[in-house]
Amino acid sequence: MKPQERAERLTRRIESFSDVVIGFGLALLALTLSIPPHIVELVTNPWWLIAYFWTFLVISGLWYNHQRLFTHFFCPEPLTIGLNFAFLSTIGLLVFFVQVFVHYHDSFQRFWAFLAYFSAFGLGFTIMGVLYLHGTWRRWLQLDGEDRYTGLLQAARGIIGGVALLIGVALSASRAAKTFDDLLPLGLSVTIGFIGVRVAMAILKPRIANPQTVR
Repeated sequence: MKPQERAERLTRRIESFSDVVIGFGLALLALTLSIPPHIVELVTNPWWLIAYFWTFLVISGLWYNHQRLFTHFFCPEPLTIGLNFAFLSTIGLLVFFVQVFVHYHDSFQRFWAFLAYFSAFGLGFTIMGVLYLHGTWRRWLQLDGEDRYTGLLQAARGIIGGVALLIGVALSASRAAKTFDDLLPLGLSVTIGFIGVRVAMAILKPRIANPQTVR
């Protein structure tokens, strides 16, 4: 078997394994739902439902970006394979911290579960961004202008957005915060990160999308 054929087969195997892990994570997420003692709690305590739908959307979005990564950018190397496994581990952490968040009713405990949840979220985003950056760099000459821009856009969103989340979580935790009213650093970090991605990509897009651009 030729090296290219081995690489393609390995990529398909890793992608299939990743789909199983992500699908299993969504299945476990559904198991976090429990029947409340009283039907009225579905309305009076809706946090469990909000957490469920939010996490389902997050994992679904991560899956979509993951399949795009494997379609155009993924290079099966020891580093990227390890990073992909690390990314998959964050899916399990997201599901776990949803269960932790729903389990506790005290606002202090929920607050720290919330921070732990977004730590896993930020880590997963950062790893995805690094994988996009690596794949775009390695396949730069094989990609057209649009794919180059897409790859670097996803890399910037993942790395800047993920790091901004992690910084926001660290700042919120360092304030010895106790309630959700103390999440201002997290919100500010996410906002600054989002603006930074928009500005950086607006500046770089003309050069990235130019077919004549070289590394």
